[in-house]
Amino acid sequence: MAVLGDMLELGEAGPELHASLADALDPATIQEVYLVGDLMQNLVEALQDKYPAGAVHHYAVDEKPALLADLKATLTPTDILLLKGSHGIHLETIVTDLVD
Repeated sequence: MAVLGDMLELGEAGPELHASLADALDPATIQEVYLVGDLMQNLVEALQDKYPAGAVHHYAVDEKPALLADLKATLTPTDILLLKGSHGIHLETIVTDLVD
């Protein structure tokens, strides 16, 4: 599973750079993708034909409680979870809440 947050401060290249992350995501190895932030909508669109319906989840930054609830309902003890995003998105709060 991957939880990816907006990459901030990329300027005009931001939308294209977010969409380009689709090249690094493989449904055979990362079955569920959780995306946080407005710029990640570009990646949602880039993944439409690559991932099956329901495998890509998108949340606004202020919807992190819903993201946390969905992760808690989905994660199993053997899952590997990758979290990455700009510090300003504060994905570290997700890690703290999952560990508690």
